[in-house]
Amino acid sequence: MTKKTGKDIVSAPENALTFSSDDFDADVYASVARKARLQDLRLCESNYFSKPECFMEAEETGKELSQGFYGEMSGHSFSSDSGLLVGGYVWGADVRFGRKKALKMKCEYVLIYSGLEGADAEYVRLYFKKIARFTSYPYFRAHFAHHSAASGLRLPPLPSLNDRMD
Repeated sequence: MTKKTGKDIVSAPENALTFSSDDFDADVYASVARKARLQDLRLCESNYFSKPECFMEAEETGKELSQGFYGEMSGHSFSSDSGLLVGGYVWGADVRFGRKKALKMKCEYVLIYSGLEGADAEYVRLYFKKIARFTSYPYFRAHFAHHSAASGLRLPPLPSLNDRMD
């Protein structure tokens, strides 16, 4: 991962600040968290497909379907001068019937935060990495539920997030 020139950061360097770094300052991080204001969250891309025949076969045979999901930051840009942080978060989920993908969904969300004038870029990156996950997931979870229901599928909802980002 490399840094972009100027005051914008596109991605983190290999020795990026983490919550467990020796030089992590909780007060600086808390200051970023207090200043940040979510301005916008938008779905910018969504891909969905399902194979109804897999679900019918699973029902007929009594075989279990397996369901999984993932999420990852897709990048961000921060301007210390304007205090704007713009970043993306990608979520995906799939349902498998044996080795077949019965359903797949992938979405990307753009999140915009303001109020971060003069903030340390590394702490802003760390804040975004943590908070974007929890901010965007409920939207993805609802989007997934909507599409699977519209397909006539009876699937359990995706689980709630309860993991920590340390």
